[in-house]
Amino acid sequence: MDSMEHDTRMISRHDSSDSENIKKQYIEATLESGYPIYTTGQVGVDQSDYTNMLITILRKRNQSLNFIWPALLLMAMVLAFTTIYFYQEVKLKELENLQQQKAVSAAEAKITQKQTELDLLTERQQSTTEEFNTLQRQLLALAEANLEQTKGDTGAKAQLSGFELVSALQGRLQQAEEQASLLAGENTILQKQIEQAKQDHSNTLEAYNALQNRVKEKTDELASTMEVIDTLNSERETKLNETLKQLSMFKQENIKLQKEVNKRKAAFDALAKRYRDTQGLYDVARKKVNELSAEHKANDNTVSQLQKNLTATQKQLTEIQQSYDQLSSEYQTFKANLIGATQPIKARTQPSTTPASPVTKPAPVPQTPTSSTQQTEGSAQNLKFPEATLE
Repeated sequence: MDSMEHDTRMISRHDSSDSENIKKQYIEATLESGYPIYTTGQVGVDQSDYTNMLITILRKRNQSLNFIWPALLLMAMVLAFTTIYFYQEVKLKELENLQQQKAVSAAEAKITQKQTELDLLTERQQSTTEEFNTLQRQLLALAEANLEQTKGDTGAKAQLSGFELVSALQGRLQQAEEQASLLAGENTILQKQIEQAKQDHSNTLEAYNALQNRVKEKTDELASTMEVIDTLNSERETKLNETLKQLSMFKQENIKLQKEVNKRKAAFDALAKRYRDTQGLYDVARKKVNELSAEHKANDNTVSQLQKNLTATQKQLTEIQQSYDQLSSEYQTFKANLIGATQPIKARTQPSTTPASPVTKPAPVPQTPTSSTQQTEGSAQNLKFPEATLE
């Protein structure tokens, strides 16, 4: 029974050590290969262990995604901010260009207005000059007519004195001179206005040329900016296409990983179900082993008690055997003494021809008495002598 209990304990220890070894090998193989490895008949893998291993595998698989997604997001944000910045710059350039075009249009309108005013002043100057020339011609014609009239009407107009005629001519001449001076002053004013208009026209032309140069510079700058924007857009589209390709690859890989996870999950569920079934059988077997161990322990206790009783019985048997040997030796001595003591009496009481009665031998003593009382009774029975002999 001791050997049976020892074998049972060794079997249970071996099962537990095998389960721990299977778990350890399973975890090591999973961490080394990157995927769970299932072995036929493998049991003892806990759900928490499998979950931790699966999380570790997915973390290792998704490290590239963990680094690429923030980089792609940051790149997209930078491109978006860059595009918005250049778009705002283009809008500002367009607004400045529009303002400059408005300024150029205003300058052109002002130049046209000044040119119109200059043309009007020139026409007015020409008309004033023509009017002055006409007045001079009229004055000369009037003077000539007055002279001719004076010469022709000397006799008819004798009553007019030469003084009155000279006074009239001087008055007309003075009026003509005053009108000529007024026309000359007005002509001077017109000349000044024409010079001022020419100066304004020159300044306006200079401003217009400066605006044209600035518009050309802004147009060139806008063209270069548009080229930069086109380059950035092409680079952004290229990077976006590459990112979309990588995203498609990552999605496909994620789908594969999801399928693999589903397969592993199904395999794990089957393995867990098998483990539960095996665990149930193992629990039943362990319960049976525990029952056998308890029975074995009870049997061991019974055997130990019987062994103790057997030892005590053997000790009692040894003592009884010693007592029996001692009593047997005493009986033989007593028998010999008794025979020696009774032999002369028989010789005197019986004739010589009659043989002496044989002495009855005692009954044999049993080898395995059950108790000391039976041994004592047997010894007492063995000590009985024949009545005839004693008589």
